[in-house]
Order: sequence, then structure tokens, then C-alpha cells
Amino acid sequence: MMLINTSVEVKQIIVLAIVLANRCLYILNSTMYSKQNPYESPEMGRSYITDGNQCRCKEVYLSKVNGTKRKGRQRTR
Repeated sequence: MMLINTSVEVKQIIVLAIVLANRCLYILNSTMYSKQNPYESPEMGRSYITDGNQCRCKEVYLSKVNGTKRKGRQRTR
């Protein structure tokens, strides 16, 4: 039982590390692409939807690998 629990924890830690590494690489790529705005690369198009007092930012960017459209995360602020 102990071995199963520790393996699940190790898997969670590995997944978290991969997610953090991807986010750091994404921010680094964006900063290399555009110096004036470090969080927006030229291949990322942003569309803002405003209803009332909430502004939802939808990010749609093209992947450099095969040129297909991927949807970024949607956040409300």
C-alpha cells in the first residue's frame, strides 16, 4: 500500500514539474519574440469579450509545430 501511495505522489510531482516547465518555456519564447510586450507573441491573437463588468480574455495561438490552431486557457478577470 505504501508503495502505491508514494508512486501516485511521485507522478503528481512529475506532472506539476512538467506543467511549470512548459509555462516557463512559453513565457521565455514570448519574451524572445516581442520585447515591448513580454506576454504576447506575434502568433497569438487575443480577443476580448466584455459583458457587464467582466472582461474575459480568450487567447488563441498557432502552434509552431504543425500550424494548427490551439486554444489557450480562458481566464476571467
